[in-house]
Order: sequence, then C-alpha cells, then structure tokens
Amino acid sequence: MSSHAAAGRVRFRAGRAIAAAAALSLVGIALAAVVGPLDAGAASRKPSLSASLPTRAQHGQQLTISGRALRVRRAARSRYRAVLQRRSGRTWRKVARARLTRRAVFTLHWRAPSSGSRVTLRVALVRGGRVRAVARRRALRLLVPPPPVGNDTPPPAAHEELGELPIDPAEVDGYQVTAGVGGGDFTTRVPFAKGSRIRVSQGQGGGYSHSGAYTRHAIDLAAGAGTPVLAGFSGVIAAAAGGCAASGSWGCNRGFGNFVYLKHADGTCALFAHLTAINVAAGQQVARYSQLGTVGSSGSSTGAHLHMDRLVCTTRISLPWAFEEAGQPREGQTITSGNEPPPPAATPTPTAPTPTAPARRVITVDNRVTNGMGMREDTTPARLTTKPWIRCSTRGCNINGTERSSGGTYDAAVCQTTGERTTNGHDGSASDDANPERFESTRYYGVRLGNGTFGYVSEVWIRASDRGGLGLPGC
Repeated sequence: MSSHAAAGRVRFRAGRAIAAAAALSLVGIALAAVVGPLDAGAASRKPSLSASLPTRAQHGQQLTISGRALRVRRAARSRYRAVLQRRSGRTWRKVARARLTRRAVFTLHWRAPSSGSRVTLRVALVRGGRVRAVARRRALRLLVPPPPVGNDTPPPAAHEELGELPIDPAEVDGYQVTAGVGGGDFTTRVPFAKGSRIRVSQGQGGGYSHSGAYTRHAIDLAAGAGTPVLAGFSGVIAAAAGGCAASGSWGCNRGFGNFVYLKHADGTCALFAHLTAINVAAGQQVARYSQLGTVGSSGSSTGAHLHMDRLVCTTRISLPWAFEEAGQPREGQTITSGNEPPPPAATPTPTAPTPTAPARRVITVDNRVTNGMGMREDTTPARLTTKPWIRCSTRGCNINGTERSSGGTYDAAVCQTTGERTTNGHDGSASDDANPERFESTRYYGVRLGNGTFGYVSEVWIRASDRGGLGLPGC
C-alpha cells in the first residue's frame, strides 16, 4: 500500500473518532439538559407537613391534633410517622406519634401536663428515625384551673364535659309555681344557713368549666361535703336527678352529678349540682329556705363544692344573675349568707290534737315474677328510680346503690303518686294471666332513705300487705 493511501485511511479513522466524540458530547449536553430539570423536580418533591397546633389548654386536658403530610408517595406513606415533640432544653422529646393513613392524614392524642405555665410543641414527619419535615412550632399556654376546695389533683378530662343539662324540657315547662317568694330580677339568697362564710372557688366566666353557653354564668361555692343546701327562693322542683356516686362518678348526668332544678315564677330555674343527697322530688312545691339536698362531689368534680347557676328552664342557657347579699362575687372572694331558716312550726295545743296520716312507712320488697302458675325471683333486683317509670336501665333513671331482693326493706315510704303501668306478669301469656299472684298497678311509692336519697318504686315490687297507698300523702 502506498504511503498516500495509508495516510488517507488514518485521516478517515480520526475523522470518524472526532465525529463520534462530537456526537457523544451532544448526547451528554442533551442528557444534562434533561437530568437537570428532573433533579430539580425531585428536590421540589421533598415532603412537607401541615398541622393544627392549639395555643392554650387546661392542665390535664386531652388534646387532639390533626394534620396532613404533603408530597409523600402513596407507596411510601406506611413508612412515615407523624410525631408530636415537646421542647426540653435544646432537644425535642417525643410525646405522641401516629401513622399516616392512605390519604396521608394523621391524628395525634396527648394530655397536657398537670403543672407549669407554658410548653413549646412541634409536629415532625419521621422516616427511618430521621426527621424529614417539621410543622411550625408553637408555644402552648397552660391554664391553671382553680380547685374547688384545695384539691390539686387534675381531672381525668377537661371540664367541658359539663354541657346541656339532662332534663325533659316539656316536663319542666309543665310544672307551675303556686307562690313566688324572692328570686326576682334573677337574684337569689346564698343557699346556705345564715352566717355561713363560703369561698367562691370559680366565678362567672371561669376558664376551668364556666365558659360554655350552658355554664357561662355559673358559680362554684367551696362548701364541705354534707353541708345542707337551702332554697334561695320559693318555687317548684322542675327536676331532681340522682343515681350518681358521691364521688368518682365522672360524667354522670353529663357531668352535673346529682342535681336539683328549682323553677321560679318567671320561668327561669336555679341549678344546684354535684350534690351528695337530694331531699326533694320533681313536682314538689318548696318554700324559701327549704333544704334541697347536701353538698357533694358527684359527677365531673374534683372536690366537694356546690355548682350553682340560673338558667332559662327549657333551653338550659346560662343567664346573668346575682346574690342578694353579695352581688356577682369574684373568684377567690368569701361571701356571707344572709339566708334564714324556715319559721318554726306552730306547736299544736294538747286539747285539740289533729290526727294525721302516717308520714313514713317501712315497706318490704317482693321482687317475684310469674312463672306459669307459680312465682320465681326476678333476675333483676328492685331499685329506686328518679322517675315513676319502667325500663329505667335504658332510660337513665335508675338510682344505683338502692337495689333490693325479696325480703329487703326500704325505709321509708313517705308519699305516693301515679306513673307508668307495671306488672309482675308476662303480657300475652294465658298461663300468667291465670296466676292468682299476678299483679299490675300504676301506683308508685316515694321513698326517702336514711342517707337522704329520694326515689320511686312501683307497688308491684312491694309485698301485698304494703300495697294500696298505706294512707300516705301525694308526692
């Protein structure tokens, strides 16, 4: 081969190499142009987080914090956790965590501490032990609740459980006041014996539990357990609800515990709540200074005190009101009762005694039901109820702790009334209908126990010799 031909071939191959290199360079530029935007897009898909953090809470309050993770691929969501963190010095300490749902949302539950005045919180998105995103941190102000009688134990939940009073508006509206003494212009006497000095443990509008529409103008009075509660004006008992233990019955009767609802002639009602014992019954006309019950800590309460308010009877909305002796006292203020005892009863002359019907009768329970032509003990014991009704286990009117089996006694029946029909037989059973001991009645006895509890029991569940009313007055 000639030298000219060899040189030409070398130049040809070099040209091809240069062309190939140029082509590769163009491909690289194109790839760089493509990869650059892809990398930027990947960077823009970094996960982020949105969450709603509160700014204030009460000591011991259960908080619910919800939020959503953004730009997290569906397939990877199961590997992420939403974590609530509390700042401790220069570090963040985990206090709650939750998984992401398929829609990348989460809900965190945490109870605020029972001491301190402020904590700093944030929500973080964590994967593989590393924080991938953080929601804006927020300072949480802690509100210190005033304990009713110096009890510093935090409640198991926020006092917002006090809500709409559990009464029947139609029934309350049906009660009429026969005579009105006191209570005009939304006032009342301090409901304790004259001269009693009582501390206001929470005033009107108190942030602990007096901030809702049903409690905004309520006042808590720190009196000892068992202190008699007296009516500040005359009226009719529109409702009297018991059935709650004297303490430790959180949430009972929607948090109000045992309560009395006293109706005034103007259509408003005074509420006396968290009682231990109740000394009156629905429909009863009461005079000013009459004892309604005793102070306690039933329902949602952290210590013995009287929760008192003036409400629109049927809507149960809290109204502005005042004490005749002390106006609208502030939280922490001590007030003195100007209430008075009822006038002494006139002493009957011995020459003209007036015979009266027996005021109290011990009655014996017969809790048997028909069993064909025989009788057997009912599997459910007899018990007192707050209303002369049947099926109170599903209607919320049973009074716990008053159960009796056959042979047990109630001391004592003090009045009688009518209510819903009760029978110890089986309606529709021909064999039960022929049982000579089958009995039905609409009569109920009003029973007051030695501890002051008042309730009703059908005479069906009382032995035959104690039926018929026993000459007792109407309830």
